[in-house]
Amino acid sequence: MTADIEFSNVTAGYSGIDVLDGIDIELSTGFTVLLGPNGCGKTTLFRVGCGVLEPDGGRVEIDGTNPYEHPGVKRRASYLPHRPVLNPELSVRENFGFHGRIIGLAPDRIADRLDSLSREFEFADLLDRDGDELSRGQAQRVSIGQALLGDPTVLFLDEATTGLDPMIANDIRSYLRRLGDDRTVVYSTHNLNEADDLADRLLIMRNGRLVMDEAIETVRDRHLTNARIGFKTRDGDAREILERRGYDPERVGQYWVIRIDDDDSAGEIATDLTTDGINVTEVKFMDNVVESVYEETELEQ
Repeated sequence: MTADIEFSNVTAGYSGIDVLDGIDIELSTGFTVLLGPNGCGKTTLFRVGCGVLEPDGGRVEIDGTNPYEHPGVKRRASYLPHRPVLNPELSVRENFGFHGRIIGLAPDRIADRLDSLSREFEFADLLDRDGDELSRGQAQRVSIGQALLGDPTVLFLDEATTGLDPMIANDIRSYLRRLGDDRTVVYSTHNLNEADDLADRLLIMRNGRLVMDEAIETVRDRHLTNARIGFKTRDGDAREILERRGYDPERVGQYWVIRIDDDDSAGEIATDLTTDGINVTEVKFMDNVVESVYEETELEQ
């Protein structure tokens, strides 16, 4: 099966100075989180991927087609910078109309997509307000909707929650989670808690190169030894059952937390609890695995 987007030995930069150095990745449906320090090449990777910056070497393909040889395929990729991209002097409806014409959509298609997206991202009440009348959170919701106007296969998002009030940022994350269900989302963030929460796949860049590319479940499995696991329960007291298995549980909010060893699995423990009449509603890592991995790659450089 063809990847939604593929980078093959890509080098790219500005004014003869390389920023990307031999990038090789194939990305398909799911939510990929891209981490790395400022200046490592994340934004350059996004620009190359969406067809804005032609690579100096190597090849990019969107749905199996090179966007620099066949520009029409560029509409299958969309890029949202970390700041909203709305024209402040146009209404939300006019912004969508303008953007839709740029990417070649017919007026009736623009209207249909605007109706659908404004309901999905809850900005139908903002359609006739100008861009400069929106709060930062409102503008970000609208901008995400606008990035999806052409129904792209690939969506690049650059720090979509940076600078937002924590509650609004949490709302934005709830929208973002859904996006990876049916398209390829590549999301750059400096928030490691957010990365741990959102990622299906984790990429880490340093100095223009990829130093990690792994499924988040693989990362978590590798760090399972001595991990703190929380079991959220609805009924009953899990302490006795966990102590019977040799653990020393502590109560943290709604979770019973233990430090798991190599010979047990969280699934087996949850099954034991359920069998003994404890209603387990959630099992989660209590520590940020992404933070640990990110620090490891930093030390290796």
